[in-house]
Amino acid sequence: NEANKYVADMSRKANAGWAVMPCCIRSGLYLRGASILDLSSEDRYKVLCGVFAEANDARLVRKISRDITARPIIIARWGMLSDRSSCAGEEGGGSRDSLEFVVKRGAMPPL
Repeated sequence: NEANKYVADMSRKANAGWAVMPCCIRSGLYLRGASILDLSSEDRYKVLCGVFAEANDARLVRKISRDITARPIIIARWGMLSDRSSCAGEEGGGSRDSLEFVVKRGAMPPL
């Protein structure tokens, strides 16, 4: 929905970090006319989270336990004054229920 976009836009204007856990993302906000066909609801959600992350220059996409929520992806970016994209760390790791990876460049900061 528009709330995720609003959070990222307002945070960017304030040079602040942001984090969202989208429950739904309208494809029309990001896909410029592309259609998503023949995907399950779960696969559609994953695709649109990736599209949202790329559109908003996210630095972190992380899956949390489905025991917490049915839409278990958190997307984040650190603020300009505290951008930790060059901090030491490793990509990957984690179990299937705690898949972690960094979007674009950089390393995983401690959460």
